[in-house]
Amino acid sequence: MSIRTTIILLVVLLLLGGYVFWSGQNADETDETALEDTETTPLLPEVAPADVQAIAVTSANGEEVSLLRQDDAWSIIAPAAAPADTMQVTQVISELVQLNVTRVITPTEPDLAPYGLDDPAYEVELAGEEGVLAQLYLGATNPNQTATYVRRDDEEEVIYLVSSFTLNSLQEWVTTPPIQPTPLPTPTALPTPAATPTAPSAATATPTADSS
Repeated sequence: MSIRTTIILLVVLLLLGGYVFWSGQNADETDETALEDTETTPLLPEVAPADVQAIAVTSANGEEVSLLRQDDAWSIIAPAAAPADTMQVTQVISELVQLNVTRVITPTEPDLAPYGLDDPAYEVELAGEEGVLAQLYLGATNPNQTATYVRRDDEEEVIYLVSSFTLNSLQEWVTTPPIQPTPLPTPTALPTPAATPTAPSAATATPTADSS
């Protein structure tokens, strides 16, 4: 191979490398733009925290936790009845309802396996007085484990990428239900011990009269 041919091949190789790098940079910029455009897009815009009267989380292997709200208190009804940590449950549901989408994906192929949604890891159902408010399927997480692929039951052709923080709390409920913590016992005051009378010493004893 001549030196001229070698130089030409090197130039072509450098041009191809530069094109690939430039394309990758543009793709990253496009993705970043998409993230910024959807930062204020809620996952469940039609649901308010006050609307949620019940929630159920089911794992792929059939484990389930179900909670019901009566008045202002939450109770666990499955896998076993128990009072729930109302403050924790209220906070997680509020965060879920207000969760924003970081990316919207419309797959060109019907295969949902790349997103872990062909066999979702978890299913979340929110219900209100009129019935089911929303049903979510949780799939795989992104490479850096910060976001989860989610599909709504009423939008089969759209996949959302959302922060995993709140979803992780829901998933943990399946194995560790949010049971109301047992209050610590109130400490009781110990009785003050009664004072013990002390016998007078010989030095301070009252002398007695001599009978002689």
